[in-house]
Amino acid sequence: MPCLEYLEPMNAVLDGESTPEETKTLEDHLAHCPDCQALFADLTALRQGADALLVQAPPDLTERVMKAVSAQKKPGFLRPRRSLAALAALFALVLLSAGPLRYLSSP
Repeated sequence: MPCLEYLEPMNAVLDGESTPEETKTLEDHLAHCPDCQALFADLTALRQGADALLVQAPPDLTERVMKAVSAQKKPGFLRPRRSLAALAALFALVLLSAGPLRYLSSP
């Protein structure tokens, strides 16, 4: 079973975020721990496989998406929805506040 205290240093090394001292400590441990060697080899293979799956977005992707969204907008489409939502919220507020007032005014 791999040594749990070395999982974070392994990930730091694979992410390129480890200090030289942390890397050396991990390398020293890996030199004599076959379980951690196997785990580190698996993690390295997974990282390389994941890196191979990365795809670069086209440089003009943001511009194309924004143009498509702008083309789909309909003027005033959201305004009635906001008005209805505000009206519904106001109605709910009136109903909720009227209930307790009824009990306060009872003799």
